[in-house]
Amino acid sequence: MSGQDPGVWSVLLPVLVGGGLTLLGVALGPAITQWLEARSTSEAKRIERFEELLQLLQQHDEWMNLHRLVNAFGETHEIPSDPLAKAFAISAIYFPEFLPDLRELDTVTLQYSLWTSQAAQRRLEGKITSITDGFESVTGPYLKKRAQVRERIIQYAVSRKGRV
Repeated sequence: MSGQDPGVWSVLLPVLVGGGLTLLGVALGPAITQWLEARSTSEAKRIERFEELLQLLQQHDEWMNLHRLVNAFGETHEIPSDPLAKAFAISAIYFPEFLPDLRELDTVTLQYSLWTSQAAQRRLEGKITSITDGFESVTGPYLKKRAQVRERIIQYAVSRKGRV
């Protein structure tokens, strides 16, 4: 005889393996559950921020329109803070790949904003017929860049099948 009965190990081995797996499950189960929940929460937060980023781009366009109406034409509107600043913050934290696009949008926005100031100056000087001079030269690049940035952000989501 080899010293041990093979019949004992055929019963004892499954019990030891089952007990070990149970202990492993008890020890790792909560950690795995917590990790999966944190991952799900993180993904939901990114989706939320992604949607907010797109909304901020639309709000920025509305903000620019108000800026133009107030400066160039003297309309009275309350102008909130520029939503592009918050878009930069969200992008820096969650989507740094969009920062170069936002910087380019900011550059054409500054040119558009400068035009509104110049138009305001013409209005205040009584040069009513020349208020809109140069409007197309600044709005064209602004609208083109805004559309490009929005499309790039949308294509990012499409290419990842919504898993932003």
